[in-house]
Amino acid sequence: MIDPRKTKVTINGLQGGGKSYYAKACVVQNNMKVLVWSPHSHDFDSEPDNFYYLEDYHTVDIDDFFRIAIEMCKRGVIDGVLIDEFEMVFKSNFDIGKHATDAFANHRHYNMCIIGITRRPQDVPAYYFESCEHIICFAIRGENVKRKFNGMISGLGDAIGALPYEREKPNPYMHVALGSQPQRHEPI
Repeated sequence: MIDPRKTKVTINGLQGGGKSYYAKACVVQNNMKVLVWSPHSHDFDSEPDNFYYLEDYHTVDIDDFFRIAIEMCKRGVIDGVLIDEFEMVFKSNFDIGKHATDAFANHRHYNMCIIGITRRPQDVPAYYFESCEHIICFAIRGENVKRKFNGMISGLGDAIGALPYEREKPNPYMHVALGSQPQRHEPI
């Protein structure tokens, strides 16, 4: 299990493959507090001491979300953010607003981790992906997503595509640490 403090992380894979479970375990095991942005109402309520939501967060745009998160990190209230359906943050390439851009560029200075969960990693800009300290990948399917990962590290998309997948069951995953070769891990 990684320690995501002050890093950028993506957790990728098919629906029901273990992404949210991994994210929850990672935050709880590292005794962190994160502000959650998720279109799935309160998926992370099972751990109320670790996961915070904004009141009416569905009406807060992502740039305001990051403005609030930066202030909370500066005050030491939270250790970072967890964004489910991460691909929905990006309008086009990296057009996400000044506070979100600031958070992505300066997260370490705010003692902020950014954890993005997505089942459509091909829709997350390469600019973001290639600056992540940790990329966690559960099984994927589809040529577009395989191409994206193969373009980052030769053979990575094929290796992730070959991972077994059982919906709503523990599944193995790959971990790519920045500057390192991919490592396969057994289910948690």
